[in-house]
Amino acid sequence: MRVSATARIYALIYGREGYSTFETGIDGRLTWNVGDHYSLNLLAGASLVNLSSQGLPSAELGETVYTHPKIRFTQSIDYRDSPVLPTRGWHAEFPLEIGAAIGNLSTSYLQAGLTGGWYHKLGKNYQLGIGGEWGVIIPSGDAKDMPIDLRLFNGGARSVRSFPERELGPQTHGYPTGGDAMWNANVEVARNLTGSVAAVAFVDAGALAGNYDELTSADIEVAVGLGLRLNLPIGPVRLEYGYNLTRDLSEPVGTLHFAIGFAY
Repeated sequence: MRVSATARIYALIYGREGYSTFETGIDGRLTWNVGDHYSLNLLAGASLVNLSSQGLPSAELGETVYTHPKIRFTQSIDYRDSPVLPTRGWHAEFPLEIGAAIGNLSTSYLQAGLTGGWYHKLGKNYQLGIGGEWGVIIPSGDAKDMPIDLRLFNGGARSVRSFPERELGPQTHGYPTGGDAMWNANVEVARNLTGSVAAVAFVDAGALAGNYDELTSADIEVAVGLGLRLNLPIGPVRLEYGYNLTRDLSEPVGTLHFAIGFAY
């Protein structure tokens, strides 16, 4: 067994669709590597968060000034032949987090998730990949009181590729507002063209629900697409287009993505 520990003090400023965040905090992390394929990770920390509207109505942001203590426990299993450019094997990750947003409308929550992927070579030039993600947040109060930056989102280069990043699901004034539960699944076949260049065809599906108990009834979005990949030592550099098979009038016909790393 190998054990490592890290700690950090940080200040972050980042912008999202319709709002921006300023966050300062401290956290510590302990990691236990048990053998070559299994690891445990424990993170504990607290931060002070300030959200500012950049187009979204303030009422859609939930709590805007709050303290955020949290504890996260993550189990990881990895049997891939490479974590960067896998050609066979599988991996899975199981995070579980308990936290709270302490402000005028204090809300505690339990968050759980599951992500993973499976890779298999098909002959000399083809590779099959299957992956996905599931996540749920169970708040102690009304879901609308949860700060928007703690909610779950869907859509983008690593989920349902017919949507821009985070834009699958409910929106207000054209900005995504997230939800309490989500899932996505991806199936793709890649063919080596020459050297490190490959072509890929994929099918994605996923959904997002405003409340965690509504995920089974949420609209399912489906995408199909094609892309090119350049396999580098840092991972695949991807240029992909996803076409929306379940498009509503307010949704995009499709989306072009540029990304680094596998979708799952």
